Amino acid sequence: MHNKGANKRYNINKDRNIICNNTNKEIYTLNNVKVLYTNIRSLTSGNKRDELQILTDSENIDIIGITETLGQADISDGKMGIPGYKLYRKDRAAVNNKKGGGVALYVRNTLQVAKCNNLNSKLCESIW
Repeated sequence: MHNKGANKRYNINKDRNIICNNTNKEIYTLNNVKVLYTNIRSLTSGNKRDELQILTDSENIDIIGITETLGQADISDGKMGIPGYKLYRKDRAAVNNKKGGGVALYVRNTLQVAKCNNLNSKLCESIW
């Protein structure tokens, strides 16, 4: 199945997962919770945050997992945040004082979550 629209180009595979064309974005529905994963290669560059906002609004995404945010300590959560979502992030600099990398997890404000600090490591870029 292929759906064409102004900001919507994707295929739905046999498992009903949405795979966006020409991007690194994948959307999965698990127990009525929609989850988006993408390697964004710098969340704050260009219009990537706006593009992500359009996708989350149009597809009603509940949880967003992002790699390669390229976040740094001097970039505030406000610059990386998405309205309606709680942001959890770990920048590469927090792990090994180098540039690049970084991960972020956005969870819709209406969902109850618990951060599992005992699973998080100071040695790698991960959020649990």
